[in-house]
Amino acid sequence: EPPRWTLDGIAFMQTGAYDYPDVDHRIELRYDLETVRWLQTNAVGNAIVAEAPVGYYREGGLRLTSFTGLPGLVGMHQSEQRPWTQVGPRTQDAETIYTASDPRRVAEVLARLDVRYVYWGQLERAVYPQNDGSAFAALEAQGVLRRVFSNERSVLWECVAAS
Repeated sequence: EPPRWTLDGIAFMQTGAYDYPDVDHRIELRYDLETVRWLQTNAVGNAIVAEAPVGYYREGGLRLTSFTGLPGLVGMHQSEQRPWTQVGPRTQDAETIYTASDPRRVAEVLARLDVRYVYWGQLERAVYPQNDGSAFAALEAQGVLRRVFSNERSVLWECVAAS
């Protein structure tokens, strides 16, 4: 049963779910909620979080940064508030993290943008079906990424160079 009579603005995530980009991809928010709670407890300072740079309203993107207050790579309305010359390259970098198959390229972007945490959840897998996670696995094996939290449907890595 959904939480009721609470002031906890993210309690809905305990039972909330939606389909994106289609009915074959059910996003169960409880897995993201576990990661949000981990970040709320463990992240120090303004640690930058990389998550799928997709929209907030229909896609359900930016959930970690929205629900923790931590900075992300590209905000929801940045393209409305800043010149494309600033937002475009940043969006492309955020996309590279999830689309590049070369681990060195991913590591370069993470380092250049001073990313502290990389999230690989249900939405990231649905939005980037071509990404099998091998670049992240390679970076973990190389010690560039350290797994700090995981559950059945998501992984959160810390960038070792940023820690």
